Amino acid sequence: MTTIIINCSEVFYREKGSGSPLLLIHGTRGNADIWGETFDALAANHRVIAYDRRGFSRSVSPPVKDLHLHSEDAAAMLTHLAASYDNHYALP
Repeated sequence: MTTIIINCSEVFYREKGSGSPLLLIHGTRGNADIWGETFDALAANHRVIAYDRRGFSRSVSPPVKDLHLHSEDAAAMLTHLAASYDNHYALP
């Protein structure tokens, strides 16, 4: 199981492929596995990252309803994995 610490919370993630990064974020009733075959299909041309949001499934944390905190987690995930556009990718 692959996890990292983001904003003081242990977060599970999956990563596959190379190229421009795509971050897949599940909804309220899911986890990183919800993407099924789409994850692999996207990984054929992109670096795909999917994670269990804070308080969901394999990510260790009490549930959080603060959407701002969830967005901070997503940004920190990209930064930690060196997949942010700010650091490595130029927008067209």
